Amino acid sequence: GDEIGAHTNLKCKNEHGLVRFVTPRHRFSCSVCHGSVPEGAVMFGCDTCDYDICSTCEGGEQNDQ
Repeated sequence: GDEIGAHTNLKCKNEHGLVRFVTPRHRFSCSVCHGSVPEGAVMFGCDTCDYDICSTCEGGEQNDQ
């Protein structure tokens, strides 16, 4: 699915739900694998805790049709 703002089942370290977003610039990095994420990539994040994970760490088994 392509629902920006959709919650995933994952939560940040403080148990907030993560929200899907597209990176507005390239300075994002994943809080899990610490890889850098390019501009325009899908991530899942918690604004409150500044916790963001890349789509690979979010699940990998999601098939985007």
